[in-house]
Amino acid sequence: MNVQSLYNNYSLNQWFFVIDTIAGNIPAVNVDVSKLAIPAHINLADPTFFKPNKIDVLIGSDMFWGLLCVGQIPLGPNNPVLQKSKFGWIISGPIYLKCSSIICNFAQSFDNEPAVQKCLVKFWEIEEVPSKPSRSADEIACEEHFINTTKRDKDGRFIVTLPIKLSVEHLGDSFEIAKKRFLSLELNDPFDIYELKTVTYGTTAASFLAIRCLFQLADENTEKYPKIANIIRSDFYYVDVTSVDFGIINFGENLNTSPVLTISESHQATTRFIKNSQSEYFQTEINSLNKGKSLKNSKLLNLNPFLDSEGILRVGGRLNYSQFPFEKKHPSIWSSQSYLAQLIVRRTHLRLLQAGPQHTLAVIREEYWIVGGRTLVKQIVRKCIPCFKYRPKLIKPIMAPLPEMRLSSRQPFEITRNVDNK
Repeated sequence: MNVQSLYNNYSLNQWFFVIDTIAGNIPAVNVDVSKLAIPAHINLADPTFFKPNKIDVLIGSDMFWGLLCVGQIPLGPNNPVLQKSKFGWIISGPIYLKCSSIICNFAQSFDNEPAVQKCLVKFWEIEEVPSKPSRSADEIACEEHFINTTKRDKDGRFIVTLPIKLSVEHLGDSFEIAKKRFLSLELNDPFDIYELKTVTYGTTAASFLAIRCLFQLADENTEKYPKIANIIRSDFYYVDVTSVDFGIINFGENLNTSPVLTISESHQATTRFIKNSQSEYFQTEINSLNKGKSLKNSKLLNLNPFLDSEGILRVGGRLNYSQFPFEKKHPSIWSSQSYLAQLIVRRTHLRLLQAGPQHTLAVIREEYWIVGGRTLVKQIVRKCIPCFKYRPKLIKPIMAPLPEMRLSSRQPFEITRNVDNK
């Protein structure tokens, strides 16, 4: 293929591989070039470099250095540099973006020592804490009870039997007292009989039966619907919920597209979750900010909140002129009562390899500001099973009795020593 310059007769004739996509659009967003002092007399190799566009040709380093010419114009500190080439002037370097940007980092390494790598993997597998704790006797009994007693009706619904503990030793002698109270209540209240056809939530076995029925559906349909079965078993974390949400919203559009979730699609799903959660817990504050009113009695007043261009409630602060990304300068506001906030804390705690509450909270606040987040992080870290195993109680030995000299009073000079003055 022949690549021709826009301003001179120079051309490059080389063989190229033709593929569907080289990478995403470059730049990812529109760049404001009004503050860049680009000389008017130079000819840019790409006059519209500041607009997002597809990559036409990817040139390797074996040809790139031969295209450069003598001539370079710096555009100032923390700004890009103009470099002269045979195709025209090219621009490259850092540039500050005021808008929210999506950054994707990819790293790949090759190991030339597979034997050492395998030994290291085996070592970590031996030292690794089991992810699934061993089942107790009660859990094994509940599993056997579910398998032996569960049936399906003509509509396919599960018919379950509540597992009841046969041993009542831990109740002590409370039966007689409970019986008297029940009889006294029966005298005052009308006696009615209610027949429950569904499992009542609030009982101890309700959550177990609900989740176990889902897993039973996954086990029965593993061969017919393997992807759905895996989703039922594993999609209980924030990232998985995000992927499922975007797939549901854009089901019609995704029928003829790639099944891989792109970064922009994940960002759209995340934005949707943030707005739904904020509308549930901070609707009053959002309405006031939309009307231009101040937040007088709001618990978010100290955060100086504002609404960004996407309608997300964010922290104000004093970092407007910093070089941090937009999400770090103004993290989105979450309620500690939100279930998604709990999933974010759990995911961050696991991603940081069971880090402590302080470290976990610091990383979360780089993107999300959870109101009452310190208490929420401590609660989740305290319930983490691997952290509990590595946080044993220290043995405190019993101290010996105090000596008699420290417990009894004596007169001055009662015990004296001879001094040799020679």
